[in-house]
Amino acid sequence: MVQFARHIVEKWNIQDSLAREICISFEKGFSPYFLADYHPPAAAELDAGILHEIFDFLREQAELAPKKKRLINALSKANKLAPDAENHINALINPYELDDMLVPYRLNPRSRAQLAIQAGIGPLADVVEKQDESVAGPLEDLAKAYAGKAPAYKTVDDVITAVRDILIERFSSNETARTMARDHGYEEASFEIIGKKKSRSLGDFVNAHEIKGEKLLELFFAEDRKQLRLKLNIQLFRVTELIKHHFITNPDSVFFDFLSSLIDECWLKVLLPMVERDVKQRLRTESEDLLLRGMLFDLDKKFSGEKITGTVFSLGIFEADTIAAVAFDAEGHLVGATSLKNCFKDRQGCQARFRQFAARYRPSKALTLHDAASPASKPVLAEFLNDAQTGIEMIEAVIDEKIESLAASEWIKSKFSDLDPGMQKAFAAGISWLQPVNLIPDIGLSFIAVHPLQDLITPERMLTIIRRKTAELELRKGIGIGRITESVFVSEGMIIPEITDALRKRDPQTPLNSKQSLLNVPHMTEAAFANIAGFVVVPNSQDLLDRTLVHPDHTEWVAEMCDQMGVTAEQLIADPEMLRSFACDDYLKKLYIEKKLIDQIRVGQKYLSQSAMLPRRKQKLADIVEGAVASGRVTNITPFGVFVDINAVCDGLIHISQLADGYVQSPEQVVQVGDKVNVRIIKVDPKKRRISLSMKGMGHLAPKVKPTKTQLSDLANHFKNR
Repeated sequence: MVQFARHIVEKWNIQDSLAREICISFEKGFSPYFLADYHPPAAAELDAGILHEIFDFLREQAELAPKKKRLINALSKANKLAPDAENHINALINPYELDDMLVPYRLNPRSRAQLAIQAGIGPLADVVEKQDESVAGPLEDLAKAYAGKAPAYKTVDDVITAVRDILIERFSSNETARTMARDHGYEEASFEIIGKKKSRSLGDFVNAHEIKGEKLLELFFAEDRKQLRLKLNIQLFRVTELIKHHFITNPDSVFFDFLSSLIDECWLKVLLPMVERDVKQRLRTESEDLLLRGMLFDLDKKFSGEKITGTVFSLGIFEADTIAAVAFDAEGHLVGATSLKNCFKDRQGCQARFRQFAARYRPSKALTLHDAASPASKPVLAEFLNDAQTGIEMIEAVIDEKIESLAASEWIKSKFSDLDPGMQKAFAAGISWLQPVNLIPDIGLSFIAVHPLQDLITPERMLTIIRRKTAELELRKGIGIGRITESVFVSEGMIIPEITDALRKRDPQTPLNSKQSLLNVPHMTEAAFANIAGFVVVPNSQDLLDRTLVHPDHTEWVAEMCDQMGVTAEQLIADPEMLRSFACDDYLKKLYIEKKLIDQIRVGQKYLSQSAMLPRRKQKLADIVEGAVASGRVTNITPFGVFVDINAVCDGLIHISQLADGYVQSPEQVVQVGDKVNVRIIKVDPKKRRISLSMKGMGHLAPKVKPTKTQLSDLANHFKNR
């Protein structure tokens, strides 16, 4: 990936050394989140949004690699792989650049041009293409020799048409011609706006480069909705002159007029549609990138804005004499629901139940919902809220079509099917009012608005931006070490599935008690540890810095700063602002301290008062009771047995003969490393420091013996040879 560093430097205006580091980090599996928060050179210069853009670009290049390999193989088989061609191909960054080189190798064998070549008219096309001065006479005279040789080409005109088809296909599939046409189309990009009726022009012309961004995206979306058509407007004379200059090497040739006319046809029929498609896609992507960068700034303000504290109630009367009430938190998660029937006839009983509901969830705000079907609900709901005496801020809301649609959505129906229709509508109204951005990946963009211009971005890109921003915020709050498997570490691909499985299978009696202990998790790689270790919080770790978002790679550095400042880690966590006065000659480190490190340390303030987790004490051999049943984790497998950690000073051994009640050929038939097993202690030898264990006679806990591959093969051969 380092070969793309120059492009990254030019597009994102960063130093070459940093661009190379980012490419190497991508190849090693480091995440943009790690680089944005824990790699000082990147963190000082770039934010997570830009790093995601760069990683997306590198991911696209990785996806192009197989296509490049196919092209190189095709050229090699055709003996057309020039010495520098392979390097040139590997340096290409756009799919259409590869398509330009692949087109000549995947022509339609049933095209008119290929059928003409099969009929033997190719040599005449070669003569015209080469513009050989030694050839005398017009094309019509040369074509007479080919007329009538094939049933489809009886006349001279048929032959000339076939030559035209062959040369148009050759010229339109020429890499240089396609590149010139596309580049010219992009540089001169202007569009004529055509009305819904194709024959009617609105008479408007727009320069794409002058209106790039919001205005251009509005036109593209109008075209998507069939409200208009954007026709690429390029002067025929200018673009065809470029192509003619490439193909016509002899202006005095007798074929000049013929070649000029077919180049015009080549542009109008083949190259123009291709150029229009690619130029539109490029301009659309650039406009989306431009708009998204501005939107990210607005989203940062929205995400970091003032948040609602506590729970919120949403209640309304959607059926006669029944109040539906739901409670949800500031992130839109449902925490409680109730239905108060006979609210008019049994007013006192319903008020008592509602007081209990309010006392349980203690709302700070309450939405009172009204619609045409419940005109008398307003005073009733206000009375219930006032009777609860909780000081709730009341907000009136009207049930509209958007709320009705959300209540009938698949998300509500599948996730909250246990709620009755009134509760579902109340919850939908609450979500519509709260607009929780973190639920967008589940609900979609149609019900939650995050930006006035979000409709101009394709839903896929918008959802990706929202997902990444919510993940970034969650990471910067800290992920509890016990929540790793249910966190954004998994959804954002920061750890591989094997690590997730290993964490889920861990023995709860041997918890992870530090960030460094993550290195002991099976399948944990250098990149995975780097990606998650900084964002993990161990609230009761003995090392106070493990209770912060300080990365293990930086703990020694932070400890050195504490020594130089004469403060303890506890004092630094209590007042991380003191780091602003730390004297540091390295400008990059100083910038990193102020932009990242202070906030990372501040996260640990809420965990300072927690008592440290004491390491689990290993049992002495003298304390282990023979005949007792213990729980343990398989640590090693050998041909003669299995070693199990039962929290003693040494691991116990289950001999292969003690693994199951039946015959066992190989220990792998019964257990795997990391499995949790129940064992019986059959003998303890303190002098030899040995513990003998057994899995026999464990009743319903006895393991099942799986057949080995050899046994399965023998069984298959037995039935095969019968």
